Amino acid sequence: MRNLLAFKRLFIIGISLLASTGCVKEIARPVPEVISKPGPTVEQIQYEPSWGPKKRIAVMRIDNKSSLASGGQFDIGTGMANQLVSALFQSGGFIILERQELQDILGEQKFGSSGHVKEGTEAKTGEIEGAEFLVYGAITDYDPGESGARVGVEVGGLTGKAVQGGAIKAGAGYKQAYVSIDLKIIDANTGRIVNATSVEGHPREIKGGLGIESEKIFFGTEAYYKTPIGQAVRDCLNRAVDFIVKTAFLQKNVKTTLIKKDLNDPSAPLVMQVWSDRNEYKQGERIKIYLKGNKSFYARVVYRDVEGNMLQLLPNPYRAGNHFRGGEVYEIPSVNDKFELEVTPPFGEENVILYASTSELGDIDLKPRGGVYVITTKEKEIRAKTRGVKVKDKTEGKDAATSEFCEEKAVIRTNR
Repeated sequence: MRNLLAFKRLFIIGISLLASTGCVKEIARPVPEVISKPGPTVEQIQYEPSWGPKKRIAVMRIDNKSSLASGGQFDIGTGMANQLVSALFQSGGFIILERQELQDILGEQKFGSSGHVKEGTEAKTGEIEGAEFLVYGAITDYDPGESGARVGVEVGGLTGKAVQGGAIKAGAGYKQAYVSIDLKIIDANTGRIVNATSVEGHPREIKGGLGIESEKIFFGTEAYYKTPIGQAVRDCLNRAVDFIVKTAFLQKNVKTTLIKKDLNDPSAPLVMQVWSDRNEYKQGERIKIYLKGNKSFYARVVYRDVEGNMLQLLPNPYRAGNHFRGGEVYEIPSVNDKFELEVTPPFGEENVILYASTSELGDIDLKPRGGVYVITTKEKEIRAKTRGVKVKDKTEGKDAATSEFCEEKAVIRTNR
C-alpha cells in the first residue's frame, strides 16, 4: 500500500513538472457554436400585446409524406416542426404560441394552484393565449444525398448522440441533398386556408466531395446540421418563413402626411404620433386610428366627440395591456377589439387624444360601456392623473431613469 501511495505521489509530481516545462500540451476542446439567428428579447416578447399587429401563430405538426420512413433517428416531421418554430420566432414577425409542450405548461399551472408553491411565484391560470392561425406542413421529398465511390478513412462516433457505426467517409462521388416542404396556414376562427407555400432546399455549399451518411445521424444534432441535408432543411425553412412574412402577413404601410422629426430615432426623447386613415368621414363610415412612438411606451387613447363626451378606447374592458414597442404602427380598433368607431350625428370636429409615457400611467375614473370606458374624470384633470407619481426604492449605485411623457392629438371632422 505504501509503495502504491508513493507511486501516485511521484506520478502527480512528474505530470506537474512536465506541464510546467511545456512538455504536456493542453488538449483543445471544441467551442460550442450558436447556429440560430438572434430573435426578440424576453422583455420584448413578454410586453408584446396579444392584440397588436403581430399575428398569434402556432405550429401544429409537419407530416412526413416522403418516401423516407420515419421512426428512431428519422423523426424528421417533429424535428422540422421544431426548426420551423425557431425560424418563425427568429423572424420577429409573429407571436409564437407553444402547442407541442402544452401539457407541461398546464401541468405547471396546476402545480402552482396545488398549495405547494410559494405564493406570488406560481404560474397563473387562464392566461394562455389563443392562436389566430395554425401552421401545418408536409415533407413531400427528402433525399439526404450520399457520397459515391468512397475511399479513405472512416471516423466513427461523430457525436455523442450518433448511432453506433455513424461515420464520415471521404469520397470521390457526390449526390446532392434535396428537401421539399409544403406549408399551409389556417385561420383558427373560420378554418379557411389563408396561405399555402411550397419551398425546395439544397445545401448552399459542397465541401470538396465530403459526404456524410446522414442516415446514421440523429435528426437535430450538431452533426446533422453540418450534413448537406441539414443545411438544406435549415435553408428551406428559413426561406419559407421569409417568404410568408413578406407576402402573407405583410404589415400595412399606413402613411401619414406628417412625419415628425425623431419619430424613427429611439435615442431621442419620447416622440409620439397619432392619426386617422383620413381627415373627414361621412355618416355610416368607420374610423381607423393609428399611433406610433420612437421608443417603447405606455399609452392611453381617448376619443372626444362633438358634445365633449370622453371615451377611453385603450386600455378597454377587453384589452387591458397598454404597452407598445417603439418603431411599430398600431391600429385602433384592432381585429380583437369589441367595438367599431362608426360616424353618427351630431357631426362636427372630434378629437383623438394620445397620452403616452415611458413608465406606467396613473389611474383615472372610468365606467365600462360595451367595448370601451366612459371617462368620468374631468378633462382638465386627465393629463395630471395620467402622468401619475409613484414612490419607488432607488437601486443602489444607480440613478432612477427619468420618465418621459408625451401628449398628442388628431383632429377628425365628421359630416352627413
